[in-house]
Amino acid sequence: VGVFLFEPQWGSSRLGRTWPPALLREVISRCHAASRLVLCDEVMCGLGRHGHGSLFLSTAWDLRPDAVTFGKSMASGTFPLSGVLVLHGGKTLLEHG
Repeated sequence: VGVFLFEPQWGSSRLGRTWPPALLREVISRCHAASRLVLCDEVMCGLGRHGHGSLFLSTAWDLRPDAVTFGKSMASGTFPLSGVLVLHGGKTLLEHG
């Protein structure tokens, strides 16, 4: 396994359910210990759409992914726009080779 990609909150298909934050922290810690990248998909719940008082759910839960994807509310639904925020050790995402 080279990358662990997860959605912290499942969208409409799972009625807004979430993974237990402690479980995600443990999995992320093990991935980082094994030098694996961790990507958090917050397209559905990012930019405050999760209801936990911060821009990203990964921040509210003190998760430490290497990158966070976000979108949906970025352009208020007027046109498709999304982004990737590279954090911490995620610089390897930007290296080529």
